Amino acid sequence: MRNPRKQQFTMKDILKTLTQAELSNFKSVLKNWFLPHTLKQIPQIALNMADADHVVEILHEYCPSDWIEIIIKEVLQTINQLDKAELVRKQLEGNTISSPGSMKPTAFGAESPGYKQARYFFSASSFTGSLNFVITTKGSITLLFISKEHKHKKKWKKEYRVRWKFNFWPKCIENFYVETESYRTLLTLCNPKAKMPSAHAIVLHGPPNSGKTTMAMRLMLQWSESKQAQMFPCAFFISCRAVNNTKSCTFAQLLSLKSASRRDYVEKSLALEEKLLFVVDGFDELRVPAGALFQDICSDWNTKKPAAVLLSSLLKRKMAPHATLLVTTQTQTLRQIYLMIDQPFLIENQGFSEQDIQEYFQRFFNDEVGKEKKGEVSLFGEFGEFGEFGEFGKVVEEKGGDDDDEEGEEEEEEEGEEEEEEEEEGEEEEEEGEEEDSEEEEEEEEEEKAMRALNAVRCNAALYDMASSPAASLIFCLCLEIAMKKGEDLALICQSQTSMFLNFLCKMFSPETYESYLKNIFQISFKNLCLLAVNNLLEQLPILSKKDLLELLLDREILHPFLCRYIVKSDDYSYCYSFVYLKVQQLLAAIAFADGLENDTSKYIMQNMLSKEARLKNPNLSGVLLFIFGLLNETRLQELATIFDWQISIGVKRKFLECEPGENKPFLLLMDLQEILSCLYESQEEGFVKEAMALFEEISLHLKTNMDLMHASFCLKNSQNLQTVSLQVEKGIFPENDDVLESTARDQGSQDDQRLLNFWTDFCDMFHSNKKLVFLDISESFLSSSSLQILCDKLSSSACHLQKVVLKNISPADAYKKLCLIFNGYETLSHLTLKGDNLCTILPSLCGVVKHPSCKLKYLSLSSCPTAIQKWNDFFQVLKVSQSLTCLDLTDNKLLDQGIRLLCNTWKQPNNTLQRVSLENCHLTEGCCKDISSILVVSQTLTHLNLAKNTLGDNGVKILCESLSYPECKLQTLVLWSCNITSDGCCHLSKMLRQTPSLKHLDLGQNCIRNAGAKFLCEALKEPHSNLKSLWLCGCSMTPANCQDFSKILRNNKSLNTLDLAQNSLGTDAIKTFCEDLKLGICPLQTLRLKFDDANPSIQKLIQKMKESHPQLTINSDQPDPRKKEPSFPHFIF
Repeated sequence: MRNPRKQQFTMKDILKTLTQAELSNFKSVLKNWFLPHTLKQIPQIALNMADADHVVEILHEYCPSDWIEIIIKEVLQTINQLDKAELVRKQLEGNTISSPGSMKPTAFGAESPGYKQARYFFSASSFTGSLNFVITTKGSITLLFISKEHKHKKKWKKEYRVRWKFNFWPKCIENFYVETESYRTLLTLCNPKAKMPSAHAIVLHGPPNSGKTTMAMRLMLQWSESKQAQMFPCAFFISCRAVNNTKSCTFAQLLSLKSASRRDYVEKSLALEEKLLFVVDGFDELRVPAGALFQDICSDWNTKKPAAVLLSSLLKRKMAPHATLLVTTQTQTLRQIYLMIDQPFLIENQGFSEQDIQEYFQRFFNDEVGKEKKGEVSLFGEFGEFGEFGEFGKVVEEKGGDDDDEEGEEEEEEEGEEEEEEEEEGEEEEEEGEEEDSEEEEEEEEEEKAMRALNAVRCNAALYDMASSPAASLIFCLCLEIAMKKGEDLALICQSQTSMFLNFLCKMFSPETYESYLKNIFQISFKNLCLLAVNNLLEQLPILSKKDLLELLLDREILHPFLCRYIVKSDDYSYCYSFVYLKVQQLLAAIAFADGLENDTSKYIMQNMLSKEARLKNPNLSGVLLFIFGLLNETRLQELATIFDWQISIGVKRKFLECEPGENKPFLLLMDLQEILSCLYESQEEGFVKEAMALFEEISLHLKTNMDLMHASFCLKNSQNLQTVSLQVEKGIFPENDDVLESTARDQGSQDDQRLLNFWTDFCDMFHSNKKLVFLDISESFLSSSSLQILCDKLSSSACHLQKVVLKNISPADAYKKLCLIFNGYETLSHLTLKGDNLCTILPSLCGVVKHPSCKLKYLSLSSCPTAIQKWNDFFQVLKVSQSLTCLDLTDNKLLDQGIRLLCNTWKQPNNTLQRVSLENCHLTEGCCKDISSILVVSQTLTHLNLAKNTLGDNGVKILCESLSYPECKLQTLVLWSCNITSDGCCHLSKMLRQTPSLKHLDLGQNCIRNAGAKFLCEALKEPHSNLKSLWLCGCSMTPANCQDFSKILRNNKSLNTLDLAQNSLGTDAIKTFCEDLKLGICPLQTLRLKFDDANPSIQKLIQKMKESHPQLTINSDQPDPRKKEPSFPHFIF
């Protein structure tokens, strides 16, 4: 054979001479070239990104090595690179071994039928691996020999083909398998030729039912059929379920190497350091004692050990250290994987992509329609009522004899197997011919059915997410295919999870699917299966053991109807059973639980199903709970009674509205709000939902997905007692630029958007049904133009009388303007908060609200409004008209000193009623302090003023203190948080505190006043006539030197009730000193906050004693949050 490195180097050099455009053309032709069953396995992204070197490497990985030069030569000829093709031809002539494509006409003659046949096989057929080519050259005549495949590989091929054929999928023909991107990645990585720094270890992980096992079995099937012929001489599939049931054995026995010759074949491969493939399936299902996988590790293939120990020895590289490992597991077990395997390569399998889902549906209905034409379709897919599973619903086991018998049988069966393969190939060709003859009308019918089913599923986002699981897609297709035949409404079936899966059960077990005399036996078996589903979920076991089955009198024969109807599936490796899909198991368990609600165990069931703790320990219970609510529907309970003879009273729904023992709280309220809404929606029982929603007077909704909106809309339109609603709508629910209300829009995206708007319309109907609603908060919400218009229309015509409205960070840009127009003349509105980046056009509309004669607005907050000074002036002029406004919050507006001057001109009016004003972070300087000082003297109503986050400085404080010292000043609260004040400013404040009787609360947090500034303040507070009640000095750079200053205050001051010294290093003894001072009982302090070690036992004991002797006192430890820069007590202004 040629030297691969020499060949590879030569081919790379030739391809490197191609320009980028020529190489792209080469790859484009290569994608559609010969060997379709091989080259299709090359990930398209890998070929698209490959340079000349990588193209040659890819060819080495995915097709027979003797054909690489032929492929390159013919592709070069196709793209008219004749000179380079000639170089490849000369390379071929220089080799001592040729390939089929290099045969010359002179070897057989121009009309030689042998030559034509060989050329035809290369050009038009696929390299299936059923025949291996060995080419030798003698003189000018090239001879073609066909060697038989190795007998052991043929045996494996038969085993894996049988296992693939009889898995639980319907119509398990190879063409029905949807090849996902994850699988193409897996094929690329599962290659011993891949340049890896260490032995290959691949972990395929993902959620349950995402198709991990199917992908692993598919890989084994393709290996056995030699479609990955160059990859591995031997490949083994190890089921962890089988390991659970396997006693001590040798590693060879674990691999089922009973035949001596087969063992020799494997051992020779190991001796030659050829890489083997080991697929370990279902690591998450391995049940062994803790620590058992890390003990007694073994490297001898012939030593008896517990099966789990042998498996761990393989994973830890003691057995077959050069082998390639592929482990499938659920994502949550990756931590254990990292403990077992060094540096595994992770492939996440999320199941089907959107494109894969569509392909699956199309293939399913394509196959269904094709079978309809031939009269082969049955309710249960390909298998019929009893199908090919045999008496017990599975392929009949082959009885193994001794090793010698097995070897003999292998040799005797070879000829028969070859004949079978030829017959199968012939049948496949006939089927392909029939498919090619199908008419265009049939294809349109197939496409229409597939898209009808897919669009119905897509309307329910939860079901569409589930469709990424191949098992779920199977269930949906089976159910909807039957529904279409019966002319049923697909939208009703896809309305909820319960409607879909219960419909599936009822269709699979409708009376026409079995003989009437079996009805009683079947219904008993169904009830036992439901109980089994409950036990299995509660114990969190992924499989159904023989013991579980026997306890409920469920043997293989009784399980047969559930096997062929895709409820349970069998594992031929471990002889265990499991449910085909978790949701089906959860529904069966929910039926049993719902039945239990009618007896004495109902309260126990309610507490365990609804408690957060129980569902955190067992997340699958949440799915069961959803289905229980879904069954609380009269129509569905009637279906259960008719099909399964399971009588459940509709009255069980009352159990959820009862209170738990010893509590004045209904069971329903044990759940989170989002869970409550999704469960109520699942019921689709409007009467029950109205009773449940009557429990709510206040509700806070965060709509993150389309499903959240769908659930909330159904529930809120049936609510009547709501008084407070807080709403947040995430970006992406509504389209940013929508024209979905246009009647001309007909594409799928527009239909989806219109459906969402219908849900939103139902949601906004709550403004009509909840007449007691007084408080509405819409924050951090992304609306579309259409949804905003619906909201405005519903609010303007609502029966409720809103008193408080908060609108923060809402889009689109005109949202504030349109909503403000609604409140123009709104008599009941007293509080309005507006905040966001889109407020630049709001002021004219807001002016109309304020100056309207019916306006009774008392509180107005307008933050982050990027508006010109002139518009602010117009707004301030309107404030003169208002006779009701008492609180004004202008935080985070760039007013500057000029804007404050305009505000103060309005503020000075004698009829002004403002009592509380916040000018925090308005970019003010000491230049505005004279204007504010004049207000402090003139205003007879102003009591609270917030000037935080403005660079007033010491000079600005000096100006303010002069006005604060006037007896006419009525100010009670002043916030100067982070105003660039130093000890000089504290000197002015100290003098003012000695003179003013009105100021009660002062916040100087985050000002660097240091020790000197603190001393000035403490001197004022030691005065016997000090009236200050609250002092905040958080983060003021004070040291232990100030500890005695504050100690004197606590010994003398008789008015102070709040002292905040947090984020200051006053020393470890400060807390002890202050507690001793407070024990004197002179200072009426109620809140003390400072920095101390709250984990210190002696300090904990001290604080506990203080709580006992001074129950009114609260001592808090310092817990600074550097990300949260705001006043110590930010809301006390309002």
